[in-house]
Amino acid sequence: MSSSFYELKFLFLLLLASACSLSSVVKLTKAPPASTPPYAPSERRFWTWKGSNVRYQQVKSTSPPIATLLCVHGFGGNCDHFRRNLQPLADAGYDVYAIDLIGFGYSSKKVPAALNGELTRDFEAIRRAYASPAVDRDFTELNHPLNSPFNFYTWSDQLNDFHLQVIQPEQPQSHSIPHFIAANSIGSSCALQAAIDDTNNTISGVMLINPSIRGLNFKKFPSIFKSPLTLLQSFFRLPPVGKLLFGQIATTKAVRQVLEQAYYDANQVSDELVDAILCPGMMDNARDVFLDFISYSGGPLVEEQLKIISSKRNDSIQVSIGWGKNDPWEPLAEGKRLFTNFSCVRGKKITEWDRAGHCPQDEVPDLVNKFLVESISAHYHQSEH
Repeated sequence: MSSSFYELKFLFLLLLASACSLSSVVKLTKAPPASTPPYAPSERRFWTWKGSNVRYQQVKSTSPPIATLLCVHGFGGNCDHFRRNLQPLADAGYDVYAIDLIGFGYSSKKVPAALNGELTRDFEAIRRAYASPAVDRDFTELNHPLNSPFNFYTWSDQLNDFHLQVIQPEQPQSHSIPHFIAANSIGSSCALQAAIDDTNNTISGVMLINPSIRGLNFKKFPSIFKSPLTLLQSFFRLPPVGKLLFGQIATTKAVRQVLEQAYYDANQVSDELVDAILCPGMMDNARDVFLDFISYSGGPLVEEQLKIISSKRNDSIQVSIGWGKNDPWEPLAEGKRLFTNFSCVRGKKITEWDRAGHCPQDEVPDLVNKFLVESISAHYHQSEH
């Protein structure tokens, strides 16, 4: 089935989650418990970015680091979704960071309009440079329909500035080490955009974990459906409707039900995980960010970003892709069709994980950590040739 179907299903689940009981997903076998324990969250840290607060976590290697790695969460997530990855990856020799994107987690949810990354982009120039004449809507609708600052260009600026202002100054001055970004779901679009906008070529590689196909992007369905979708999104943003909708979603029961859909093994959805996702969502202005994002049917698509990286970076950066095969929202077959034909994709293939859903970094952390280590190691092997 198409990605649009799964994203519509997800939106429908959000609407109904606390109003009725969702049918359990039938599983013939249960995934074994993740062998990596959910490490206690590392110390919370905050970085002031252009007047806004950004929460992040870090775990450093006890030996001189081989590389730095920045982990980026997906929609509704935060640093704590990498609770099973930071310490093991630091033990593997990396200085590892995880960041809350502006608008999510414990980062600021009300930011000045001037922070909007779209204000510094020339979308028409991007279209002229990269659009294919054979694809009618290639590189169109790149802006947020609401001109919201919560978009992939703002988050790209955030990730690149974090590297320059926080990660780089903490590294030894005697030698430079490569920098990588690992990202889950819509965080993948943030990471790829950061690689595109990295004018200093400081990003050596990007690892995508179940990247979002973004089936509700305007370019994913016939133009005739744009107006009805826009009307529906406007309806959700009406103050009484938005308040009611978010009130139905921001509950322990609803968050648990959505996570149990996202994970292959519902037993992995612990009280700790539910709290980690829900608590930041209770902060002031979280509802506004949520309503902004479910109206974000514009912006770049992953396949467009991969096309730019393959051209602009001249294959100097490799993108590795891993996928939980049991993802109910982002079908693996569609990912293979859309993403594996670009020269920047390592091996032009996707690493697949059995018994894993939409968030494999938390559900099968051992496999994802191995994938990240192998991807970084492949960079060194490539550099030697």
